[in-house]
Amino acid sequence: MDRLKIALLCNGYGRVKRGSERYTEELFNHFSDIFDIDIYGVGETNRSFGVDTKFRDDIKIPWRNGRAYLESWYFGEYVYRHLHNGRYDLVLNNAGFPCSYWCNKIRKKTGVPFIVFERGGGREEGINNWFNPDKIVYLTEYSYDKSRYCKKAYLPVGIDTEAYQKKRTPPFFMEELEHPVFLSTSALVGFKRIPLVIDAVSMFGRGTLLQTSDGNLKGEICKYGIQELGDRFQYVGKVSSDVLMGFYQHSDYFLSASEHEAFGIVYLEAMASGLPVISQEDERRREIIGAGGYLLDCKDTLFFADVLKHLCKKDFSPLEQVKQFDWKVLKPRYVKVMEEVVG
Repeated sequence: MDRLKIALLCNGYGRVKRGSERYTEELFNHFSDIFDIDIYGVGETNRSFGVDTKFRDDIKIPWRNGRAYLESWYFGEYVYRHLHNGRYDLVLNNAGFPCSYWCNKIRKKTGVPFIVFERGGGREEGINNWFNPDKIVYLTEYSYDKSRYCKKAYLPVGIDTEAYQKKRTPPFFMEELEHPVFLSTSALVGFKRIPLVIDAVSMFGRGTLLQTSDGNLKGEICKYGIQELGDRFQYVGKVSSDVLMGFYQHSDYFLSASEHEAFGIVYLEAMASGLPVISQEDERRREIIGAGGYLLDCKDTLFFADVLKHLCKKDFSPLEQVKQFDWKVLKPRYVKVMEEVVG
């Protein structure tokens, strides 16, 4: 059988590197040995064709998701112009439901099927149904069970656990940080609720909050972190994957107060590094994190701080929990779904 030719669509790829973009890269990295994959993103890289929609920077829309949806729509229109000739066997849509409209048009014109991946915590998948994808991939059993769509699959995000367990030298400045070191890699945007993490560490009274990443609230969050924690707040911005792995391995706990997540690949990265995860409780994260950490209502910052005080008494097993998400386990399941859709 000839290698399948796959177009992998992700409208943020090449410009930002958050959940969907990192998931896209994971798919490329772990399936390029089996399939011929081309990534289509908003930025041209050595792995992707660039589509400059300009909507992130040039179009001012108050509603954050509205801007993302509009960009996804125009991104999909561009992709349609390049894919309507049927050069691929399968289209993987990791660019949101507006792009599903264009994937449907590609299918009508060429017969090429498409798979759409869950985004935004499952809230958009009802709209995806309108475009009758050949398969909707849900990232958690919880989302899969809730869906009434019949052409669906449960395929969680995977991770190369061995890569995160290779010993790395800590960044030089980490040797000077007050322990415990709490790592937060959340984007500096509203729904990640980083101020709740800052408040909890402040009430805890010791240790360091190490914050990575970037976002539109960078100035406000850094100012608040320094105000509440002083030198115990360390902001390092965007870092390379290798440096991030060093942070994971030489921190003590991973903190996230994100209001919602479709999945959260950072939880896998932390657990694969042996780092317990403390995060917001919900059905999805209960399934992903399990015995690898502790879940709570992060809005109760007094309780959040109290949890931090008792972490040393907890018995976590992050390495055991993350084994089920290793690509060695998940890869055959992905291949089966893709080949079944192509038929």
